[in-house]
Amino acid sequence: MSLSSALSLQAQEANSASQTVVSNAVPSSFRNTADNVILDPAEHLYPIYLALLDIKEGEFLDSLRVMHIGDSHIRGHIFPQTFGKNMADEFAAVRYRDLGINGATFSSYTHSGKLEQVYAWQPDLVIISFGTNEAYGKYSPDTHYRQIDELIVLLQENLPYACLLFTTPAGCYLKGGGYNANNQRCAETIGRYARDHGLPVYDLFAVGGGDKDACANWKRSGMMRPDGVHFTPDGYRTQGRMLFEAFMRGYQAAVKEM
Repeated sequence: MSLSSALSLQAQEANSASQTVVSNAVPSSFRNTADNVILDPAEHLYPIYLALLDIKEGEFLDSLRVMHIGDSHIRGHIFPQTFGKNMADEFAAVRYRDLGINGATFSSYTHSGKLEQVYAWQPDLVIISFGTNEAYGKYSPDTHYRQIDELIVLLQENLPYACLLFTTPAGCYLKGGGYNANNQRCAETIGRYARDHGLPVYDLFAVGGGDKDACANWKRSGMMRPDGVHFTPDGYRTQGRMLFEAFMRGYQAAVKEM
């Protein structure tokens, strides 16, 4: 076989490894949705995608560890473990854990003592899901930004080789039933921090309908609980599948460029 033929075959195999068909996870009834993608202009997740391709090609001899940390949406397990199961089914060497705290914020998680468990597991990818609880009470974007930075600095100091991925909160209502506009502000602050520091973000708020429909879509679909904050099991499973679809789109696009 000539060198050009071998290189062509290698490219075809790499492209084939990336082409798992992922069904459209965003409910068709949702309105004003953004593209279901992870925003990663700095290609921070490229090393993870490369390792996953190696797993597909049988060249990765160790496990790839993913840790998902966050608030009650993570503590309930369904959202993160739906994503984790899809990842493990797709990439046999992926190992997945989640570690959430009810009522947690970026700041409270930083001082909770849970980070030692994160460090001890030595994850290759840390998914970070906070923002819902920051949306209640008086909200300061600058304070929130500093609190995000405090957590990220600790993660980067203690896990210098790990990749990080933010998700934004999906949306929530106030106790009186009105739309909680601070949730959008939290999502925007998380997105701004990610852009400023070259980190990827999955904007679940925008993908789910943005300022016009992020809450209404979940409520109309019957996937939001009566408290207006949490979601039904089907809602959390949908969010996990949406995140997996977005991740696979990033992976497939990266593999095509390798």
